[in-house]
Amino acid sequence: MASDVLIAHLLEHSVRQGDFTLKSGRRSRWFIDSKQTACRPDGILAVADAALEIIPATTTTIGGLTMGADPVAFGIAADRKSTRLNSSHTDITRMPSSA
Repeated sequence: MASDVLIAHLLEHSVRQGDFTLKSGRRSRWFIDSKQTACRPDGILAVADAALEIIPATTTTIGGLTMGADPVAFGIAADRKSTRLNSSHTDITRMPSSA
């Protein structure tokens, strides 16, 4: 399964064990920096493959918050299996902020 490949990639590149102080000030023995997976070519394709396994076949658009979803949306768009999204191209547009 694609999720097994993604989990293996996350464990190898993104999960760290040690003594960490989080932004909140709390301490943790675990730190997960998923950008270490999402910003690697093989990692983003693992994310895209896992997402495509659970995205309904009727889906025509992929989007999300620009603060983290961009690599995922681009990875899905780049994944050759994503042609089922029924589009000859993919537009990813940032919506204007209401604030």
